Amino acid sequence: MELKREDRILFLRSLLSHFAQIRVQGSSNIPESGGVILACNHSDVSDGLIQLLYTTRPIVFLAKSELFESGSRLTGGSLGINIEDLLSRSDILGQFPKDFLADAMNLISQFIKDVEAVPIIRSYRGGTSHESAAYYRDLTTAILSRLDGGHAIAIYPEGKRSEDGKLLPFRGLAARLALAARVPIVPCALVGTTGLGNPAAWKPGRIRTVVYHIGVPIAPETFPEGNSKKAVKRLTETIRDRVKELLVQS
Repeated sequence: MELKREDRILFLRSLLSHFAQIRVQGSSNIPESGGVILACNHSDVSDGLIQLLYTTRPIVFLAKSELFESGSRLTGGSLGINIEDLLSRSDILGQFPKDFLADAMNLISQFIKDVEAVPIIRSYRGGTSHESAAYYRDLTTAILSRLDGGHAIAIYPEGKRSEDGKLLPFRGLAARLALAARVPIVPCALVGTTGLGNPAAWKPGRIRTVVYHIGVPIAPETFPEGNSKKAVKRLTETIRDRVKELLVQS
């Protein structure tokens, strides 16, 4: 069964509704076109799926390289998600007819192919300092080319998942990219996702509420001048403050 991307999104939203009620606030804050950075907190593996399904335009993810089964370090390969293992570890999925689950797995596989992501080797050092500098220069160029091409880039500035849902310190990549590309930054907050990606925790009749709060964009004209370390630090603090405000509101 082959469906259009829009139909796959509707189907997967319906499937997700058996585990979580997703409330989206502020969708109109996302620019309809042009390069933009979505800066969001990160507390669960399901965060990316929710952003994919409920963001009003396609987005490109920056993802750790371990999630890719193959491909180059900058262009990526297929996302390494073991769907069979996911299904086997969930009691609630056993409540669905087998033919329905087969169709769901097929559609999920199709949807994964839709995902565009740039893999990142975290804390990359390389063989020499020259190799390390070249890697990060090439990585920045690859991301900036997507922003220049009008793509929406999703970044989790914490750099890793927060185990307890509390906001971690932000790294400076999102700010550096925004300062270089002069594109708006949309602060986002996901509330209620902690633990949602663990199939063992899915129970029949237990549906949690998740809020995907999309804030007002931080416009390039409000950015600090230049792209110095001081400017990156100031903008990073602004991004984190805005995301924190959304978490409190939600």
